[in-house]
Amino acid sequence: MRGTRGLALLLCWALLCNPTGTFVTQFNRDCVYGDGTKEVGFYYYVVFNKQVMLQYDPNEKLFLPYPSYLSQVHEAVINITTFLNTKPGFLDKIQKKQLQCQTNREKYWGSTVLRTVSPKVQIAATESWSKTKTWNLVCYVFEFYPAAVNVTWLKNGYPITDNLSEVLPNGDWNYQTQLRVDVTPQSGDSYTCSVEHASRQEPYQENWEPGLTVRQKVKISVSVVVLALGLIFLITGLICWMKSRHGYTLIPGYSYPEVS
Repeated sequence: MRGTRGLALLLCWALLCNPTGTFVTQFNRDCVYGDGTKEVGFYYYVVFNKQVMLQYDPNEKLFLPYPSYLSQVHEAVINITTFLNTKPGFLDKIQKKQLQCQTNREKYWGSTVLRTVSPKVQIAATESWSKTKTWNLVCYVFEFYPAAVNVTWLKNGYPITDNLSEVLPNGDWNYQTQLRVDVTPQSGDSYTCSVEHASRQEPYQENWEPGLTVRQKVKISVSVVVLALGLIFLITGLICWMKSRHGYTLIPGYSYPEVS
């Protein structure tokens, strides 16, 4: 407020007691929303140098001294409280701001608090080169909202871990997390990353099966290369043999009957 005597008293007190300091006066407004569509908490404070001096009481529709204000500024706080409570126009503005809290809730509640974004799920598998033949499976869960999520690894339909990593914000109002597990799969085993989130009525599940190991893939690749080279040599040999057969000449003294 410009030119208010109460704030002037407060600033004068601060300057007299601390003439070389820096001083900041703030008017802070908070709208606190509950789970219901009509539950709104409204708080309006006058703050000086990070210390709350007085607070607006929405029930009394008046300013009251804040219980924990500094005793050194008792007189200034009382003077400011009395001054603001004698200004009907200012009190009307505060009440309008209180109504604005409710209006903003009705306007933005569905697009903010009730907003949901289904998570995207991706599995990354890395095989160990050790003799244990273990796999490290990582289930990446990302681009979801709200932050609450439950991720579980299942082996053949049964939970094997629920050690969820920290849920981190993406910076775009969405979140991400991941869940790792080391497994030694056997033939026929199936692993599933199960994700429970408010955006889905049923858990989202992404499956992974071991398939061929790296060693098996290498053996198959080498076998394919050897087979391909063998086929190339075989075909080349057949072509050379066919060309030499059609181009032969008779030897003098040939005694075999000619074929007509």
